[in-house]
Amino acid sequence: YSDGEITVNNLKGSFFINGPRSKLISDDIFISGYKIDGIFEIIDNKRDVSKLIVEDDKEVNIKTDDITMYAKKAIYNKKNSIIELYENVKINRGNEIITGNYGIFNTKQKSYKVSSKNNKKVKAILLNANE
Repeated sequence: YSDGEITVNNLKGSFFINGPRSKLISDDIFISGYKIDGIFEIIDNKRDVSKLIVEDDKEVNIKTDDITMYAKKAIYNKKNSIIELYENVKINRGNEIITGNYGIFNTKQKSYKVSSKNNKKVKAILLNANE
């Protein structure tokens, strides 16, 4: 979805979504950002995203069933099952909220790491649901 531009090149296996309310939605993931640039491959007559770059001056949002990620830029590579997050990174999972300047999320292992090179500060908030 976009209120700007959507371009799909089936021959090259690429797509581009551009505009302030751009979204890419599938059965198991929701992605929003101003600029969504991707490459897809066709497996068993279904399109599957193999690479994705999502950018926004304010905030990129990536949401799966159990995790929500925010950043200014996200890069997904299916080959290594990694999502890299850049600038103003925030990862929410269950009762955890981790923030920093860089994040990496392994989609197969469902594990992540957040770091901050510039100010060397990472913030973690762990909420107890029983309190």
